[in-house]
Amino acid sequence: SALPTPNEYSDLYIWTDGEGKPYPKAEVNLVHGLYQRDGAYWVNFFDHQPALNYGFSRIDYPSWEKGIDSLA
Repeated sequence: SALPTPNEYSDLYIWTDGEGKPYPKAEVNLVHGLYQRDGAYWVNFFDHQPALNYGFSRIDYPSWEKGIDSLA
């Protein structure tokens, strides 16, 4: 995931789009400068605990923000 070239693990963790770019809509702990990849990764607490990308990082309209009527 930390390699500079895309590979099968590139999207395993949550990364920013480039070095020095903030993560949109979130105040999170980011680690940068430790690896060859251009960007920073989101951590859970310690830098050796990267947040796994379950797909929640790019949700535009999450279901928990919708009213109960829209879920039917």
